[in-house]
Amino acid sequence: MATKQAVKPGTAVAAPKKTQVALPASMLAELANEAKDASANETPSISNISFKSGILSVAGTPVANNTMDCIVVGTSYERALYDGPYDPNKVKSPICFAITSDGEGGEPHENSLHPQNETCVGCPMNEWGSAGEGRRGKACKEIRRLALIPTDKLESAADIMSSEMAMAKVPVTSVKNWSNYVHKASAMFGMPFWAMISRMWLTPHIKNQFEVNFIEVEPIQDMEALEAIKKKRTLVESFVMAPYSLATEEEEAPPPPPKAAIKKKF
Repeated sequence: MATKQAVKPGTAVAAPKKTQVALPASMLAELANEAKDASANETPSISNISFKSGILSVAGTPVANNTMDCIVVGTSYERALYDGPYDPNKVKSPICFAITSDGEGGEPHENSLHPQNETCVGCPMNEWGSAGEGRRGKACKEIRRLALIPTDKLESAADIMSSEMAMAKVPVTSVKNWSNYVHKASAMFGMPFWAMISRMWLTPHIKNQFEVNFIEVEPIQDMEALEAIKKKRTLVESFVMAPYSLATEEEEAPPPPPKAAIKKKF
């Protein structure tokens, strides 16, 4: 008869217990909220798309022919007011900014150093002609943030979900090109922008130095890829809505212009 071998204290490992009990809806909701909170505190792996000097580049590397194909998985609307003229050699945060998902309404983010008004609607810096020096434009620049993933990630759903995203900030002078493209994708193909392979490229512009253009390559027809992109889009909101860091007085010179009287919401 075989003798039972003694197990030394502290060396026994309990086998994991299997369970077939489904998690209750309340627990699933709690876990989802915890995941959302944790995600909001982490910075996703991203690359910056630059249009500086009319050269399309990703993470500092110029793109061949100033053209790239991509899938735009998310967008947001940004309004930003900077103190003083644009200086490409000095990166600084705007003194007042707002980020919205649909471009409607908006109010200065809490990280704004010098909020100009309680809301973007009615703000004097959001009026035509506020750019000064006889210019017709607005002092507060309205741009479009685009979250992109590369087309080579369409090989599988796993590649789509794990793909690194890139951020492109379409300048106000080219926002109309993006808007026209979104309408065209809907009218001609019955597709939202995120269900299209899109081509983005830069062309010289006599007045604005360069212009960002968009055109369709083809609709995405693979169901598995479309489902994965839809899931990817749920992860994009915190990415495209991420605020600027709080600027400091030392960053801003000269001091900000006198703030106009704040208009009340009601």
